[in-house]
Amino acid sequence: MVKSVAVHSVAGFSHPQESSQAAPTATVVATPPVSSGVASGSHIFGYDGAGNLTTDTWTFEGCVYVKTYSYTAGLLSAESDWVVQ
Repeated sequence: MVKSVAVHSVAGFSHPQESSQAAPTATVVATPPVSSGVASGSHIFGYDGAGNLTTDTWTFEGCVYVKTYSYTAGLLSAESDWVVQ
């Protein structure tokens, strides 16, 4: 499933309700396509200073997908869908 969503936290853009600027959009993929039926490709993981996983950048069949993770008080509080770069 692919959907487009407004991106509200991009540097230089404010929330659309706070400004007349239109928010940029990003393509979000709930489950990236895997033609072989087996997840493969390469992953690059990003971590914060506390050692928490913050990003998973996955390159698969020439496409790059990014998933982000957020923490509150050191506990995982949110995980994004895969976003096509």
